[in-house]
Amino acid sequence: MIAGCSLMATGPAKSLHSKLSAPIFESPKAMRVLQERLSAHDDILRTGVYGLHPAALMRYAGTLDVDSATSFHVAQTLWLEYLCVFGDSTAADVALVTSPAYVNRQGVPSEKVWRRMRIEALAKLSAPSFDHEAQEPVIDLAKIPKFHRYVVKSGDSLWRIQKKFPGSRMQDLIDANRGRETIYPGQVLMIPL
Repeated sequence: MIAGCSLMATGPAKSLHSKLSAPIFESPKAMRVLQERLSAHDDILRTGVYGLHPAALMRYAGTLDVDSATSFHVAQTLWLEYLCVFGDSTAADVALVTSPAYVNRQGVPSEKVWRRMRIEALAKLSAPSFDHEAQEPVIDLAKIPKFHRYVVKSGDSLWRIQKKFPGSRMQDLIDANRGRETIYPGQVLMIPL
């Protein structure tokens, strides 16, 4: 959960209706199709299965070389952050696909237009492909670990934080802090649940 925001992401989508109403990060292939359409003229080299901006990966993962589980977590965290900033799931989707600057500059398409764009992206994905190269691996969302984003407050210690998360081990918190035992106010820890 994002500090100061009580909104949470939903679980994996199943039907076409739920795929259209679920957050865009639950469909990385659709995200990539929409990025091709909306970000055709930007010069950003997007990375991984989600096509994330390198700065976002460095901020939330600390590296550009991430696996699909970490990419999912970064995409989910960014989407939740954008949802808190814009207060609208469509704006959060568009910001994740493009950038928050794009949303501020271009605005958000109407719900109807965004829904049509997502339907077209899903249709493009389900159309038969004659590309015989290896397909992207399917991401099993149930196997992706869940995290809690915790912002360190003044007076916190790893021991005090551990008490707030029953079942967490001290080593989990140290690992979430990139192997360091020192923390500081304002620092963000991604604590595995």
